[in-house]
Order: sequence, then C-alpha cells, then structure tokens
Amino acid sequence: NFNTNAPAKAAFQRSLQSWRCATYINWPTASTTSTISASANDNVNIVTFNSALASGVLGQCSYYASGCGSDPNQTWFISELDIQFANTPGGGTWQYGPTAPSGSQYDFESVTVHELGHGHQLGHVINNSDLMHWALSNGQSKRNLNSDDLNGGLAIMTRNAQAGSTCGQPLMTPLTSSNCALGAPTASFTANRTTVCPGQTVIFTNLST
Repeated sequence: NFNTNAPAKAAFQRSLQSWRCATYINWPTASTTSTISASANDNVNIVTFNSALASGVLGQCSYYASGCGSDPNQTWFISELDIQFANTPGGGTWQYGPTAPSGSQYDFESVTVHELGHGHQLGHVINNSDLMHWALSNGQSKRNLNSDDLNGGLAIMTRNAQAGSTCGQPLMTPLTSSNCALGAPTASFTANRTTVCPGQTVIFTNLST
C-alpha cells in the first residue's frame, strides 16, 4: 500500500535521491511485496506503512547487522534495512510535499530523510534545526542535509568503499554525480474534478517524480 500512495512514494524518492546524490551511497530500489508488512530480519529491505508503531512514533528505521570473528577482532556489516512509517501521525495528517506542512500537519519528507539518515548509521542529535534531531513537531519542515549530516554520511561511505574485506562481503561501489538520480522524470497530475461547469474551480496536484 506504500507503493500505491503516489505522494508518499514521491516524497520517499526525493529523500532517497538527496542521500544518493550527497554521499553517493549505492541504495537502489527494487520490486514491491504484498507478503511482508513489518520489520523482520528476513533478508528483504522494505519501506512500508505500519499501524502498529508505538504512539508518537512517526517513522522507524530498523537495521540488522551480521559479523564474523571473535573478540577483540570482530567485524560487522549492515545486512538489511527496514523502514516503517505511521499510518496516522500523532493523530494528525501527513503533508507529503513538496508543499510545506500546515500547522496541524506532519511533514512526511522530513521523516523520510531522517529515517534514511538512520539507515546511513547516523544517530539522533539535540539540535532542533538539524534533520537528525530526535523529534519533529507538526508544522515543521526539515528536508535538507546540513554539513554535519553530510560529513557523517561521507564518513560511513569511506568505510563502505575502503580497501579490505569485511567478512567476505564485496565493497560498495559508490554512485557518481552522473548516476545518482533515481531515473528519468515521470509526469503525474491529478485533478479534484474532471467534469467542470462554468465558474467552477479545478485543483491540480503535481505528483511528478
């Protein structure tokens, strides 16, 4: 049902592309699934809505690690990411963007870019202007990576692509400025009415990606 929510999917894709084109992390997208609807260590990375998230939780990125070796020479790598979003945020509504949220709405794109930051192994900070701040209020919009977010992500990417093997895993091949975009633009518009009488107003919504 996440894949069929065009505004939510477009917001997630904008956030995904923000990270891909900032740190060049090689996160591709793949097919959809109708059989997995919650986070689990099952070797499938999912993005989904989940009504079972705890009260007050807007989104949650769960990541699973695998490793090899023994103390003190253990080595770890991230084997899976699952990202879940609340169906109904804090009893309010989502603003999927690109329009800014109203005072009663929660900004979905701010939450998606935040959870992808956790996927990048960034933790919470206490800085209300930073997208990795531990909380998001209704009406707030924090969609842009700042220098701290970027530096943290680049530090992780240095590890992802450094020489040497981690438990026999292949190195990540970083993206580049020429291939970090998710694909060709896709035009998509909806209208609140398709049969119009004189004097009526038609509201068009841009869902293009």
